Amino acid sequence: IWLTCGTFGGSTSGLIRAQGSDGDYVDPTQGSGNGGGGRIAACYTSLAPEHATRFQASAGASSWRSNDWDSTWVHAGQNGTLYLPDTALLGPVLNNGLFRDVRVFFPTNEWSVGSLTMSNCGLIFGDQGFRVTVTNGMLLDNATLGIGAVNGSNTVAIYVGQDLVMTNGSRLYIYSGM
Repeated sequence: IWLTCGTFGGSTSGLIRAQGSDGDYVDPTQGSGNGGGGRIAACYTSLAPEHATRFQASAGASSWRSNDWDSTWVHAGQNGTLYLPDTALLGPVLNNGLFRDVRVFFPTNEWSVGSLTMSNCGLIFGDQGFRVTVTNGMLLDNATLGIGAVNGSNTVAIYVGQDLVMTNGSRLYIYSGM
């Protein structure tokens, strides 16, 4: 999905989604891999006053029937990507599924915020060498936050100046180097 516009906006009822397909269960001893999430690029010049449209690029459900996840994970589809021209859609509060199962890429390699609360949201900063700086505290509540890539070769970092609190099944992933 490639969007090009002057002004980008919308409410939380708006959803731009590039969903991967589910794996096809054919053989009871095997199963199959799933489809990876798609690609979204939202190239805008400015944001409208209301800009809460959500982005989602989830991988489909896998039907692998193997207990050997160490050797089959490489065949599983991954979540898709989202390209944004700047970090203007990011803020101190990321919630309501604004980002769900996306690996986000920006032209810049860092983002700084005073404090960060993520609730019902999930994203991974995908750029190699990306740095997130949270001057004060960070709260993850039913949220997923990641940085880097599985096969990352550059240093990535999350700096939190005060407390990092994770609740309700939140996850934090940091990928760097092999």
